[in-house]
Amino acid sequence: MQKSVLHLARRSAPDVGGVEAHLSHLIPELQKLGYHSTIFNERMLLGQENVIFSHKLAIWFRVARRLFAFLRSDIIHVHDVFWWLLPFLPVLWWKRIYITFHGYELIDGPSSKQKFWHQLAAKLTRGNLCIGGFHTKWYGVVSDEISYGAVLTTHKKSSRFTTKKAVFVGRLEPDTGFREYVAAIAIAKQNGQSVSLDVYGDGSERTWAEKVCKKQKLPVRFFGFVPNAGLLIGKYSHAFVSQYLAILESMSAGVLVIAYAQTGFKKDYLQLTPFAKWIHIATTPDEVVAALAADMRSPFAAEQWAQKQTWEKLARQYHELWSDR
Repeated sequence: MQKSVLHLARRSAPDVGGVEAHLSHLIPELQKLGYHSTIFNERMLLGQENVIFSHKLAIWFRVARRLFAFLRSDIIHVHDVFWWLLPFLPVLWWKRIYITFHGYELIDGPSSKQKFWHQLAAKLTRGNLCIGGFHTKWYGVVSDEISYGAVLTTHKKSSRFTTKKAVFVGRLEPDTGFREYVAAIAIAKQNGQSVSLDVYGDGSERTWAEKVCKKQKLPVRFFGFVPNAGLLIGKYSHAFVSQYLAILESMSAGVLVIAYAQTGFKKDYLQLTPFAKWIHIATTPDEVVAALAADMRSPFAAEQWAQKQTWEKLARQYHELWSDR
């Protein structure tokens, strides 16, 4: 007999993002394990109506109107938005409520308020799955299950590279280290190293980067946002990525990862992982350049490990979380 799962998330497909991709790939695998999933997202709750209340009150009002769906679900699984349930916990206290903590809010580490809400959510749910091993140190949340994401397909490189071609996939924002990667390409050019960079993504740093690259005649190409850009990583020798999904996709393709950590928190985000030993973690543009000079191939062990991180495996982690508690 199938069990019903109600997922709560701020956004889901067709929107694009980490949580959105997580749910899109996870739900078909959960279906195979006997779970029928429904998603309530912000757009679904608020619809096209004008919000006359504050945002929180508007969400709570719409949740209240759909409370019967919460009561009849076998499992309620929250993806970060635990505050949606706060007014209804006296009614839902007996329900099987779980939470996934996805990522982080601030590159410098969480505030005291953010730590409090994470710890409260962990306390008031039956179990949690944390994306990453940094939550215990930085949020004070003990993980019941830990995942670093999953890859949908494996990528094989056709041949070894004789020239260095780097790729950046992700948001062009300060927390991704994008500005520092561009600085590294400039330093490499000054040093006489031949390194090109293709950029798949968009963000606030794009205008600045295009001006700098044009002025300094850097070998950098901008492609903007490209759906499923991760599938293109196998065409490159190096990946300038620092988020888990892109790191897994790169390692799965046998592409060497150079991940930028500009703060102590981001360094722990990268180091408190099973794959830290297989990637270069740089804290300055000069260290990115040094990593480019050091290697041309990701370790085979990294490729093997990444290819084992499947959506089927992640779905089984959810199954174990829900079954054991």
